[in-house]
Amino acid sequence: DSGAFANNTHGNGNGGGQLQRRGPLPPAMAMNAAFVKEHPVTAASMGMVLVLFLAGLVAREGMGERVTLILANTVGMNFYLWNFFTAGFYETNILKVLFDLACLASAGRMLEESMGTEGFAIFWVVVNGLNGLVTSVALFSLFVVTRMETVLFMQTYGFGGLIGALAVGLKLIAPRETPLPTVPSLKCHHLPMLLGIVSLFCWTLNITAFAKDTPFVVIGIYASWWYLRFVHKGRDGLVGNVSEDFAFITLFPPACRRYLSPFAEFTYGVACLLGYFKERRPALAGMPSTEETPLVPASLLPQVHDPVAERRRAKAREQLDAKLAAMAAQDDDNWEDEEDE
Repeated sequence: DSGAFANNTHGNGNGGGQLQRRGPLPPAMAMNAAFVKEHPVTAASMGMVLVLFLAGLVAREGMGERVTLILANTVGMNFYLWNFFTAGFYETNILKVLFDLACLASAGRMLEESMGTEGFAIFWVVVNGLNGLVTSVALFSLFVVTRMETVLFMQTYGFGGLIGALAVGLKLIAPRETPLPTVPSLKCHHLPMLLGIVSLFCWTLNITAFAKDTPFVVIGIYASWWYLRFVHKGRDGLVGNVSEDFAFITLFPPACRRYLSPFAEFTYGVACLLGYFKERRPALAGMPSTEETPLVPASLLPQVHDPVAERRRAKAREQLDAKLAAMAAQDDDNWEDEEDE
């Protein structure tokens, strides 16, 4: 009825009518709008995954050639350079899409709140770009070694690399939290290692539905660790992370860590020599000692492990021991000379 319609319109000054919304948004729409406003990077990533998946359903063959990482198409015949970005968001399996969206809605939201929208966006772009770039370099190197042309047309795509980045991020901000209440023994610091093992297992068994993004998973885990360990600037203004719980060897199974520990300590020392963590050194140097803080037990004070300083102290101890031994030997010779006289 025209009267009811008139009650929901107002004049626009030209004699016409314009529909006017009355009352608040429905709860579901209000929640979605708030989520998009507070977590724009996470919401955009969810939208990208959905859009590319639906577009793939409409034009599967053509879509696969234009958005997945195929070395011949990306940097060879066609120069589809956008594949470096789109391959990390493209999925063809509905189960993986649902899993990706669930991970983004939970872990992505937590990371964006922790890192801030700008910091999370930079982290996201860096990890996704490194996934495409390093994978391309690895495939080209494999082609040079094997001369197999099939490598040039191998498809690599999937959200697994960014899932790995989310897992590493959770390991950093909530290492002792339980992601699944039904599995209390599973902690967030287990997630990167578990994801890598599962992905490599699927790739070994040639489960193609879940193995197309195995290179992205492996590279994404270590690229995100590198960024958060050495490059990311936290809200406290300090660059990087020096926690022992976030060390390189913690990304591997415990059985492998004793063999990787020397390499990890060497690379950490090189990073310190190159100037990483220099913003943290004044704070560490000015840290009060146990004598200055008698109310704080030594076990509660932060322990900082510096491989370079440890080697310098060990070398100084060796030189001091050698000098003391030489002095003791000289004293013995003097006593023998006096006895002979």
